[in-house]
Amino acid sequence: MFLKSKSNGQRGFTLIELLVVISIISLLSSVVLASLNSARLKAKDSKKMLELNQLITSLERYFVDTNSLPPNVNAINGWCIIGRDYSGSVCVGELISGGYFGSLPVSPDTNLYYYYDYGTYGLVASRFTPQKYGPGTRGWHCSDATGGASDKWYCLEFNK
Repeated sequence: MFLKSKSNGQRGFTLIELLVVISIISLLSSVVLASLNSARLKAKDSKKMLELNQLITSLERYFVDTNSLPPNVNAINGWCIIGRDYSGSVCVGELISGGYFGSLPVSPDTNLYYYYDYGTYGLVASRFTPQKYGPGTRGWHCSDATGGASDKWYCLEFNK
């Protein structure tokens, strides 16, 4: 059935032709899927950068109004996970109650958002995939100088 027959006038595709077309379609679809996955990762990173920038802006506004930054509410190396409840005190919950932020952001992946008030500056941070540094250079693992290249954090800082 797949062979061309000249005697009775029927035309069709050979098995080889069909296999070639199927393999080309498979190859093209794998290229498209790979590029879509890359686009998804870039979209997650863009969302995280935007939310971290919004958090820094909210912290700056909070500081202008109160002359302080929200306190750290956890003792895990001085960092608190943004939005997490620690014995009735939500990490940077003051941004919500004071109207500086509508609702605390939730990371689009498993790498959470962190906050720390170092006294002279505040810091928000998260990890990205692949790992990379942000513009903030102080704080734990925010640059090669502070943490080493094996554990990179994307950090944004606000100087008082």
